[in-house]
Amino acid sequence: MDPHPRSPPQLSTTGVVSTEPLPGQRKLLGSLQPDFHRHSDEASSDSAWEPLSAGSSGVSSAEDNMAEESDSESLEEYSVDGSIVLSDDRLREEVTSLIQRDNCEERCLQGKAAELENFSRSLSHISSREKKQSVMTALAMLMKMDTTVRRRGTGERLVFSYSLPLVGRVCRESWCNVFQVSTATITRFRRQIQGGAFSVRAHSGRLNTNAAKIDIRWLVNWFQSFEKKIGDVVLVRVRTKKTIDGEVRKHSSDENYTLLPAFFTWDRLYTEMQNYVKENELDVREPRPATFRKQLQRYCPTIRIRSPRINVCDLCSILYARMKSGVTAELTEELGVHTAAAKLMRLEYQQDLQSVSEDHAVIVMDFSQNLTLPGVTSTPS
Repeated sequence: MDPHPRSPPQLSTTGVVSTEPLPGQRKLLGSLQPDFHRHSDEASSDSAWEPLSAGSSGVSSAEDNMAEESDSESLEEYSVDGSIVLSDDRLREEVTSLIQRDNCEERCLQGKAAELENFSRSLSHISSREKKQSVMTALAMLMKMDTTVRRRGTGERLVFSYSLPLVGRVCRESWCNVFQVSTATITRFRRQIQGGAFSVRAHSGRLNTNAAKIDIRWLVNWFQSFEKKIGDVVLVRVRTKKTIDGEVRKHSSDENYTLLPAFFTWDRLYTEMQNYVKENELDVREPRPATFRKQLQRYCPTIRIRSPRINVCDLCSILYARMKSGVTAELTEELGVHTAAAKLMRLEYQQDLQSVSEDHAVIVMDFSQNLTLPGVTSTPS
């Protein structure tokens, strides 16, 4: 990137340029938009880790993967690019959606379609960082204009009116919808402004220190040992597509996947991990539920949870659909007979699993499921 910002283009003073818009064409003033292809200042990359092979014994701490704080920020470069601006069709769709979502009693956006379209067009010219700064600047001004104090419980609550440039006074919900921010974000910005700062805090380039202290290797090893106890190894055919020299080539391969029972969810797996740490009194940093799921899905892609639909046979689905219209004694008796037979079958299946050995194989075929045939003869199945 050029470290020196470009100078704005100079308009020629010679010649006559018509300012009258063509028929069906909208007259626009200004076309200077920021370059959205530049790297965001607020993006941070996570430290990557790949599972070690069986013969590898290298161990590295999480602090080795931490990136150093950047001392300088790259200059933002602006260029004239008309393709970045939202088209008239997309603007109309966005404005229509904003008006339809206006649920306030005063209908503050009613009859302001043209103003909303102009404001949305101007908002599409700026970057996300500039939009955030605009939101905080607008909040800082609104909090000092026509502000009242209302008692709420033991404290005081500031109440003020929300306004949009070119649009006027609107409700808080519509104000958030136009800027595409949540009410929780507005509350956080208001607290920062009350603290005496309304500028966007620059990202220091550091990684998430809480996530960096998590022992990913221990987490993956625990998950792999857990799935070996309760999971079923299933041969799955994986289909992939690659484009080579403009030609799409399909490739199929067989891989072993471990499927956990359908009653397991990510919340329950997280609880199992917490119980394991407490029972063994381990001194490890527990990840957050979102980090727990994200890391295990990343490093253990062949371990999946069965779909709840797999454990429901077709006869149960038919009886359930018939009971929606009305429950009768005949349907209840039929469902009871069916579930009793299913329990006996499950008990027999568990006994067969316990008797499996190198000389004794157990072959199970489920007749309650329909056999789905491929619709295309060329599809491998």
